[in-house]
Amino acid sequence: MQFYEQTQKIQSSMVGPQLRLCLSQLPVLIQDVSTEHAERMGVDGPTLREKSNAYWAITKTKIVVSRLPRMFEQTTIQTWPNQPSAISCDRNCTIVSDGNICVQARTQWVMLDCDTHKLRRLDSTCYPRQLDYLDQCAAKGPYRRVTAAFEETDFVYDHLLRASDIDLSNHTNNAVSCRLLLDMLTQNELSALEACEMNIHYLHESHEGETLCFFRKETPEGLSLMACKQDGTPTVTMLLTPLAHGQ
Repeated sequence: MQFYEQTQKIQSSMVGPQLRLCLSQLPVLIQDVSTEHAERMGVDGPTLREKSNAYWAITKTKIVVSRLPRMFEQTTIQTWPNQPSAISCDRNCTIVSDGNICVQARTQWVMLDCDTHKLRRLDSTCYPRQLDYLDQCAAKGPYRRVTAAFEETDFVYDHLLRASDIDLSNHTNNAVSCRLLLDMLTQNELSALEACEMNIHYLHESHEGETLCFFRKETPEGLSLMACKQDGTPTVTMLLTPLAHGQ
C-alpha cells in the first residue's frame, strides 16, 4: 500500500508542437496518480470528506525534468508518501521510461477542515499513521521560493476564473494554476525548456468569478512567475529554472 505505480502512454492531447509531453501536463499526471494511490490508502477526497470532514490541499511542489517523454512513449508513473509530520506529508512521484527516470517530483500536502478551512492534524482524520513508509525521496533539495518583487511592468495578462478551472474542493485546480502560469511563456520558450526545475508554492485559494493577474520576471535564480488577486494577494508562484540536458 505504501507504493503505487501505473503505466501511462503519452497521448496526443498531452503533447505540443515538439511532440513531447507539455510541462503543463506534469502537474496533471502527478495529481492523478497521487489520487489513485490515495484511494487505495482510503484517504481520497470523497472518503476524507465523508469520514473526517476534511480535504486535501497541496502547498508546495518541486518537479525536476531530465527529459520530457515523447508522443506514444510508454511510461510508468510511480508514487509513494514519506512519513508524515503532525500536519503535513510529502508525496513523491517519478515518471520512468525504459528504466530511466525522466521526471521526478515531490509535493507537500496538508488537510484542511471543510467548515473552517483551517489546518487539521493528520491524527484527527482517517489518515493511516501505522504504515511502513518509504524513506526514499524524489526531487531532493529544498522547495525553492520566488523572492522577486514584481512591478506593474511585469504584468502579462489577467484571467477570469470559470467553472472549468475549479476542482472538487471548490477552488482553483492546482494543475490549472500551473497551466495559467506557464501560459505566460511563448511556444519557443517552452520548447527550449526540456530539462528544467519547477518550484511551485500555492499560497492562497482562489475561486470561480475572481480575476487573477499574472506577472513574470527574469531573475538570477530563474524565471519567476506569479498569479495574484486584483487586491494584490498572491495565490501561486513558480520558479522555473533551466537545467543542462539530462541533469
